[in-house]
Amino acid sequence: MSHLYLSPVAEAVTGSRHGYDVVDPAEVREELGGRSGLWHLARAARAAGLGLLLDLVPNHVSTVEPPRNPWWWSLLRDGPGSATAGYFDVDWEAGGGRVIVPVLGSPLDGALAGREIVVEGDRVRYHEQSFPLRGAVGPGRESGIGALDAQYYRLQHWAAPARNVRRFFTIDDLVAIRPEVPEVADAVHATALALAGDGLLDGVRIDHVDGLADPTGYLEDLRRQLGPEGWILVEKILVGGERLPAVWPVDGTTGYEWIDIVDHLFTHPDGRDAFAGAWREATGDARSYHDQEIAAMREVLDGGLRPDLERVARTAARELGATPEALLAPLAELTVHLGRYRTYLPAGGEARVVRRAAERARPALDDGAAELLDRLVDALVAGGETTRRWQQLTGPVMAKGAEDRALYRWLPMSAHNEVGGDPGRWSLGLDEFHAHCRRTAADHPTTLLAGSTHDTKRSEDVRARLLALAERPELWRSVVERWGSIVEGAGDPVTRVVGPARLLAFQTAIGAWPIDTARLGDYLVKAGREADVVTSWTEPDEEREAGRRALAALLTEGALAADVADVVGELAPAGRAVSLAQLAIRLTAPGVPDLYQGSESWLHTLVDPDNRADLDPGRLRAALDAAPLDGDVWAAAGPKAALIRTVLSLRRTESACFAAGSVHEPLRAGGRRADHVVAFARRPPGDGPGPAVLTVAARFPGSRPAGWGDTALALPDGASWRDALTGRRFDAGPVPLDELLGRRPAAVLAATPRRGDREPGGGQPRRH
Repeated sequence: MSHLYLSPVAEAVTGSRHGYDVVDPAEVREELGGRSGLWHLARAARAAGLGLLLDLVPNHVSTVEPPRNPWWWSLLRDGPGSATAGYFDVDWEAGGGRVIVPVLGSPLDGALAGREIVVEGDRVRYHEQSFPLRGAVGPGRESGIGALDAQYYRLQHWAAPARNVRRFFTIDDLVAIRPEVPEVADAVHATALALAGDGLLDGVRIDHVDGLADPTGYLEDLRRQLGPEGWILVEKILVGGERLPAVWPVDGTTGYEWIDIVDHLFTHPDGRDAFAGAWREATGDARSYHDQEIAAMREVLDGGLRPDLERVARTAARELGATPEALLAPLAELTVHLGRYRTYLPAGGEARVVRRAAERARPALDDGAAELLDRLVDALVAGGETTRRWQQLTGPVMAKGAEDRALYRWLPMSAHNEVGGDPGRWSLGLDEFHAHCRRTAADHPTTLLAGSTHDTKRSEDVRARLLALAERPELWRSVVERWGSIVEGAGDPVTRVVGPARLLAFQTAIGAWPIDTARLGDYLVKAGREADVVTSWTEPDEEREAGRRALAALLTEGALAADVADVVGELAPAGRAVSLAQLAIRLTAPGVPDLYQGSESWLHTLVDPDNRADLDPGRLRAALDAAPLDGDVWAAAGPKAALIRTVLSLRRTESACFAAGSVHEPLRAGGRRADHVVAFARRPPGDGPGPAVLTVAARFPGSRPAGWGDTALALPDGASWRDALTGRRFDAGPVPLDELLGRRPAAVLAATPRRGDREPGGGQPRRH
């Protein structure tokens, strides 16, 4: 292991399980030990040979506890004249010179009548929250109303639509900040730069870089502050073949695109029609994922993000001499047809992206709106305030429309429904995979390669088991028919769960097994609310949700539980093989493997709150202790931990093969099952043959009951080879896959020193 990868350490909401709800960016969180605790951790890590990678949140702060957020408190108290007014993105005109604070559980009159709002000294209290008070207040209800009217903020029912502060997506208590203001950036970076100044920080992860007004300028400033050696990674979701902007001075991303690449690589191409057919038969829905995505984005623009759309329209109207109302449709259609999270105008090439989006949007508009669309595009390409505001809108629209709705609605194969993923694509070929790896080696050799993260909707082992199911379309069809029949016979409320929700429940039970009723029920309710079709976070349907919990009970402890266990037993060996093969590739492909805490052993978890649950350190320690560095990895009690320890040890001894500038060289098997083998060599920088590490991983393990047949892989000449995972040795030249792999999921081979050759050198690893 090379680095500790920390979630945010800034002062956060009391009891926060994740730290992204920052209340004071410049301070280190006392609940975690404060500044002294962080420095103690950093020094201990450095003494153990570990670097530190720190998560920074430059986009937003939490307003859940107003007195603990000094910036927000000052804004509410002093309004536009506050020293921190410029730290936030407030539309003062839309709020009549006041900040709209949508925290009330009922309209203001009702809250006052019920004495839920109380004036105490220099504060206004509403249940657990308090707000600053300016001006003298006498006794009585009318005085209370007068006091509230005199404030620079307006308390409002949360369900009322008005908003005038830009937020993190649609989360009212996460308000956006403006790191383009130097004081804001200085506060966000203070802890990281202090650690770096003491030689205790290697790099930073920038949360949601697309939310910034000027990501390029921000990253250039950060690079100047951290210096050329600082490791800068951005949480950037690349979709549709998109690549990181070449001008960004960063080392890579947090690895969402890797998850999409490798999961599609391990999806058997022959399963597409069967899974799509089962989906259409069960749901009656023939729409594509793209159609679902477009519809969902239109919904969020007409719902929670409507105030943000209207603000862009007002800005554009001033620039174009049009009415805001007339611009709403062109803006909305351009946004939903963009096909990615955002553009980076006026950077070169970005104008083409916008103009292509406009052509896709045009058929949805009438002639007048289409003419306005052309003028709007010209204004966006030219740059200015409209451009900035629109570019900060498109990301939230994609996030709320695609991630939080469409990915919970369109589910032929839920393993594909990950952040930045493309469920509309079924599988990926070997050529595309190797092309991606070669680009990574050339452009961003120290980017992260993720498997599970705090944001993955399913952990790597859940997805792997579902990918094994994708090889067995006949099994899935029988499951849908057999379990569906039992559900129909179970009566109300289980029979209320139909279509996508039912198929999601079946796939989730299979992928996350063993899972108890409470966890599965909680997940199915969450998924339903995210989909926002028959129930939602703001308008939960208790009867529908009771059906989901009843179905969870049926699957985990009722009539279906034994059948679920049998299906999982049939799939589990192939699922483990997929997971281990993907892990071997991640540990050796160009980039830096990110090993999420807890995934050292089998991890069958779902999205929040599973991703933030307590870990059992004793279990993880036992898995590591049972993972010897020598011997047969596949015979170990914990093969994941053994694979990680063995390959990371090899990365250290053969560090030149994984250094920046090293080569990714595709290897091609021959024979009838050649496309079932992912193989590549990693070589040191330079043109010479030199040493190499070879990775050979098996795709589609459920499709080879009779073995590999005539399939063989030619090992490069000039050396003999030792499989670090088993200790077996092979000569150069063609080796049958039945001999090289057999039923094992992967082999990782290093050149065996010949007589007179020096053993490969060790020493401490380089930075990455």
